[in-house]
Amino acid sequence: MICEKNVFSLYINKITNNMKKIFFFTLLAISAINLSAQEGLFLGARGGYGSSWLLNPNVMDQGDSQDFAITGSHNINVFLGYDITESFGLETGLILNTHKQKYIGDVTVDTYESLITMKTVDIPLLFKVGKAVYFEAGPIVSFISDVEYNIDYETFDIVDDTKTVTEDFKGTNICFSLGVGGDIPINENIFINIGGRIIGGLTDIEGVNAFGASKDLLGNPEDFKTNTAYAGIHIGIKFKL
Repeated sequence: MICEKNVFSLYINKITNNMKKIFFFTLLAISAINLSAQEGLFLGARGGYGSSWLLNPNVMDQGDSQDFAITGSHNINVFLGYDITESFGLETGLILNTHKQKYIGDVTVDTYESLITMKTVDIPLLFKVGKAVYFEAGPIVSFISDVEYNIDYETFDIVDDTKTVTEDFKGTNICFSLGVGGDIPINENIFINIGGRIIGGLTDIEGVNAFGASKDLLGNPEDFKTNTAYAGIHIGIKFKL
């Protein structure tokens, strides 16, 4: 049990450090730019890219046979909101998200790479506080629409596999988002919106391990629990109405 906790702590510390770096550099970049804040209705679109994770203690405890690899994911977002004052507002929208997790590992006579690609449709409700630089926080409801699994062995290509594993994941994931952002004015009503977000999944979405095995297939181990994590930056266009 002590070993499991130590392994889990190492991964959490690694992810937390990556998230802190992304958050810090995003805040630094925003602070260095001449930004603007206005009251009223706004809408826009943005794209994002960052580091994504599917955290599962059961996978973390498998040693070299199942190891996480840093994985990049992307999303596109249309959003709508209202700045009630210059320093407080609300935002919602629709996010089409591709959340990936790559694994690497050694088996008896070979090495492999595997990848889970999870597509979701997300609906956020974010509260924004601040003027030139704003901070945002709030829940995101994420609907899992499709999950693909692929494994590629270095030597024995005959056992490579690609399959759909959507049914092994729960359909809905409740997340919480923390972020920072700012608006660079192009003119009175059009802005370049930039920012960064850290998003953690609060729901155990179950899923599969690095070999594509589900919780049921493994005999329902108690520590087989999967939570999403993401840290990334975004940029887009914003219109004040």
